[in-house]
Amino acid sequence: MSESSTTTSPEFVSVECEKMKVNLANAGEFITVANAAISLEKYLGDPQTPARNESSHIFGHVFGINSLKKVLMDIDIFNARQGEKDPKIAAIKCYYGISKRNDCDFPLKPADGEFRDLILMPVLDTGVDFHKILGIDDDEVLSGSRPCPNQCGEDSFLSK
Repeated sequence: MSESSTTTSPEFVSVECEKMKVNLANAGEFITVANAAISLEKYLGDPQTPARNESSHIFGHVFGINSLKKVLMDIDIFNARQGEKDPKIAAIKCYYGISKRNDCDFPLKPADGEFRDLILMPVLDTGVDFHKILGIDDDEVLSGSRPCPNQCGEDSFLSK
């Protein structure tokens, strides 16, 4: 085991990447809102987590339902066109990134125009990132989320 994998976090477990590709279409699980609140409180209470009220600490992202529906529709169209033995999109991976905002409805305007963001990347059932869903050279992936909370206020399930 490499030194970096042993010092990243106490919960880190080294696994072979191939094992992470199994049953991607069913990756994830639904949890109760109570368990989600406990999970988020654990994250926010971790000594390595920035302070909850620190303005640069983004711990949530919002995507519009229409944007998400378009991603899923494009994936469904891609998968329907694939042959029986061809790889299909089975998952979506979330990458962290920093992006410029081109959203006229987004009220925050930092000096450099950049925000912490998520990038939603389709993943084939083989475990490979795949962005050419529409088969064009300049396909797009979903990004440009709105960082909430805490740059847009504390209106989350934790504040209820």
